[in-house]
Amino acid sequence: MTAQTDEHVVARVAAPARTPAHPSTPAHAPIPAREPTPTRAPSQSRAGFLRLPRFWPFALPPLAMLVLGVWGLDRGSMFGTEAATYWAARLPIATFWRLLSHVDAVHGIYYLMMRGILAFGANEVVLRIPSVLGACIAALLLTYLGHRLTGSRAIATAAGGAFVSLTVVNGTAQEGRSYAIDLALVLAASAALVVAVQRERAGSGRRMHWVGYAALVVVAGYLHEFTVLAVAAHAVTLAWSRADRKLWRRFCIAAACAVLALVPLILISHAEDSALSWVPRATPASFVDLTVNLLGPLPLCIVMTSVLIVAGMLPVARWASRSRPERITLVALSVPLLAVPGSILILESMLAVPLYGGVRYVLYSTAGAALLAAAGACRLGDLVAGAIRPWRAEWVPQFIAGLLIACLFVAGLPLQISQRTAQGRLQNLSAAAAFVAADARPGDAVLYIPLAAGLAQLGYPDDFGAVTDIALSQSPERAAEFYGVAAPRATILARIRRSRRLWVLGSMTSSSNVSPRLTMERRAVESSFHRVTERDYAGIDVYLFLHD
Repeated sequence: MTAQTDEHVVARVAAPARTPAHPSTPAHAPIPAREPTPTRAPSQSRAGFLRLPRFWPFALPPLAMLVLGVWGLDRGSMFGTEAATYWAARLPIATFWRLLSHVDAVHGIYYLMMRGILAFGANEVVLRIPSVLGACIAALLLTYLGHRLTGSRAIATAAGGAFVSLTVVNGTAQEGRSYAIDLALVLAASAALVVAVQRERAGSGRRMHWVGYAALVVVAGYLHEFTVLAVAAHAVTLAWSRADRKLWRRFCIAAACAVLALVPLILISHAEDSALSWVPRATPASFVDLTVNLLGPLPLCIVMTSVLIVAGMLPVARWASRSRPERITLVALSVPLLAVPGSILILESMLAVPLYGGVRYVLYSTAGAALLAAAGACRLGDLVAGAIRPWRAEWVPQFIAGLLIACLFVAGLPLQISQRTAQGRLQNLSAAAAFVAADARPGDAVLYIPLAAGLAQLGYPDDFGAVTDIALSQSPERAAEFYGVAAPRATILARIRRSRRLWVLGSMTSSSNVSPRLTMERRAVESSFHRVTERDYAGIDVYLFLHD
């Protein structure tokens, strides 16, 4: 007797006896089969849509990122490049276009976006809201990628949790710059690539999938040029996944079209390479710097994240066995995204024009670290659950993985708290500007050494109303330049000698990165003035000098 027959027997035994609908109907007459009750798909069912176990892995990471992004968002001060965003986005439109014609065109789309956003409120909190939202979208996309690559909700949730726990992600999510939005766009392009490859291998691929991938690469590239390095990481992913000729052909066409669309921006940025003159030439130590800032920079964070990443690269895992052949593996996507963009940028900065200005230029590499750390946490959860087999339950590996991700967050908590204060950032421009405003007298002179210290005046112009920058022949607003146009050296020296009270913002310590003009200004001040006051405000010093 077959299993199907057994089921029918059980059903007949269990079914209650039926009485004929009419006395004339024989008892043994067959009963007409009932029409099956139509059922709605889970996605169409209100109860299914609201069912918590199905959707909570995708909701928790972006919600956690939103909470962390709002926490301490108003830290009371901008730092240098935030002040540059704030100033550029509020310029008169004619001056704004003049600014982009010779500097920072690579950030032009972002500045235009911020012009509209700051119209709702020109303050530091509004300045940072787009980055918070970008980080939330990135957390959602990373959770989606974790599920799409492995089919595991545990991996998806752990990936989002690991991403939210990285201190560099939290720090950038609260900055008035484009890097968190760049990260979200690169993750969107990565998700589009994964979907396109899976559909191609399943035989249901369409050209629109590749058009969407190319479009996302272009949008990300115009928001920040270095996001195009993610395409190189995606090429390594395809090679790792043993893509066939058809896949390679479609990927190469999409990537080539995207790069061609970015050529105007590449040419403009090449003409404006003087804007990156402050970037030092990279060295082999730059690889260490990038790794430390991606995974830490606290030692415990580096150790814990590294252990999870190594565990995530182990070839055997319970969730890996459920991956279908047409899927790109998690490791094949994550390792190139983690290693390739930063390596290319650092090698280029060692051999040609220095362009590597820090981890923020390849912030999207954190996605690779988070995915691998999530896989490692789940792998370790499986190992520990196997060691306690007598008490093993379905939730034990997931609980252990969540505990490891929570420990990673706690390890970075001291830096998380510090980043949400003005003193925990690169510069505390607000405090420096407030100190000048409190003690400055009409007619006082000011010098910025180095020039980047002048961003304090761009961010807080009202605090510098009583002082005059004696090193300029044209102000930043008139010249449409962040630092204005410098006066001749002889004019600067003459103005220094005529000054009675002189403020210096920046540093009076000798540095090899300071230009000859600034070195001249520093020596002239030290030879003709005596120092009255000195204050240190987290990366920017404020000095008051009186003429001898």
